[in-house]
Amino acid sequence: MDVTKLPPKPKTMRTMNVEPNWQGMFRFAVQLVTDNMPKSAGQALVIEMLEYGQRLDSAFNLANAQEQEQQEQGQEKNDDIQV
Repeated sequence: MDVTKLPPKPKTMRTMNVEPNWQGMFRFAVQLVTDNMPKSAGQALVIEMLEYGQRLDSAFNLANAQEQEQQEQGQEKNDDIQV
């Protein structure tokens, strides 16, 4: 087997957008800070900033879900109007 040869290119290529689990990352970061950062080094401030980021992400996700729902409802109304 010749390892210098590249495998053949696929005939079709698909792409996927895989978003990270931000809520899990924030929880993990808070746990890391709690376990490894001394309280005297500003632990409370760092945890508060991480929790704030987590709340922002939640609000952003909620707003996007509501906007998408409104768009879908608007599309359904437009479908009903068309004759």
